[in-house]
Amino acid sequence: MQQKGTNVLFGWRYLKAIWRMMILVMLLTQSQSYQQDETLLHIFPHHQGAPLPDGFYVYQRLNERGIAIKSITPAPDSLIVGLASSEQTFAAREALRSSFPQAKIITQQPPKPVPFWRPKLTQKTVTLG
Repeated sequence: MQQKGTNVLFGWRYLKAIWRMMILVMLLTQSQSYQQDETLLHIFPHHQGAPLPDGFYVYQRLNERGIAIKSITPAPDSLIVGLASSEQTFAAREALRSSFPQAKIITQQPPKPVPFWRPKLTQKTVTLG
C-alpha cells in the first residue's frame, strides 16, 4: 500500500513540475511581444521644399486628442513621430491629416520580434531524394 501512495505522490510532483515549466515558457514568449510596441509616423510635405510643421505644434495637436507621444524627431525633409502605443495609430493619422492637409503621412511599425525558439526549429535543412 505504501508503494501505491508514493507513486501517486510522484505523479503529482511530476505534473506540478510540467505545469510550472509550461507557465514559464508562456511568460517568456509573451514578454518578448511587449518589448517593442512603438509605431512611427513619417510626415513629409507633398511638394519638394514645402514647409513642414513645427514639432511642438505637432505635439500640441496630438496631445489635444489624448494621443500619447514617445518622441518627435526631425529628419531631412520630414518629421518622425513615435507613438507610445500602436492602438492610437489611426487616431494620430486622422488628427495629423486634418491639421496638415498639405502633408503626406506614412505609418511604419517595426516588425514583431521572432520568438527565440522559432529559428531553432527551422535550422535543420531537409534534403529529399
